Amino acid sequence: MAFIPSSSEGVWATQFDVSGINIWFWTRKSVPDSVTNAKDTIDTSSWGTPSAAWPASSCDIPKFFDAQQLVIDITLCGDWAVSSSSFILSSAR
Repeated sequence: MAFIPSSSEGVWATQFDVSGINIWFWTRKSVPDSVTNAKDTIDTSSWGTPSAAWPASSCDIPKFFDAQQLVIDITLCGDWAVSSSSFILSSAR
């Protein structure tokens, strides 16, 4: 995907809204104050152009997207906690 920065260290934000789906990325040094100091709501109007945007002009967002779940994978030292060799398939057949 073209919008993924060359440096993976930073902050991603995704907005699911009836107007569309928007994704922003900032390096750690450039995260907006409205994100770092958010209380109850976040105003996205000061975030600039999203890194990726899918406007709802051709998609009924509430029809196809429901409540989302966030899954965070923290890979330690650049590798999975369990070696990939642990997953070698074997068969007694």
